[in-house]
Amino acid sequence: TKLILLDSLLQEICELKLTMGDNGLLLIGAGLPRTGTMSQRTALKILLKGDVYHMQTLGGEHPEHAEFWLRATEGKVRSKSDWDEVLKNYRGGVDYPVSLFWKELMELYPDAKVLLSVRDPVKWYESVKSSIMRL
Repeated sequence: TKLILLDSLLQEICELKLTMGDNGLLLIGAGLPRTGTMSQRTALKILLKGDVYHMQTLGGEHPEHAEFWLRATEGKVRSKSDWDEVLKNYRGGVDYPVSLFWKELMELYPDAKVLLSVRDPVKWYESVKSSIMRL
């Protein structure tokens, strides 16, 4: 695993996009929720010229994906064709549930780049406490 700066990451993604065309996962988010993932999604949809999976995708846009993600947490989703079932129309994924499976997705999409977003732990906790934990 190598660590690269965002501008280098974007350059590598653009080069990868040229070789992969319009199909395939280009970016896998490994960061926790409340680390800027909604802003990342908005920007990446423009940069990757395609949709980016996010918890909002599951919670609002495609609630029918819930069964798939439940199977994934139970270890019942293993093959690339299983993952393609849900991710085939996406150029990347950030936030849960994708970030829970970043290691597995790295193996299945070896050319994809991994984006780790971080936040000060105290500020992260306060943000989660006042948002996600209230649900």
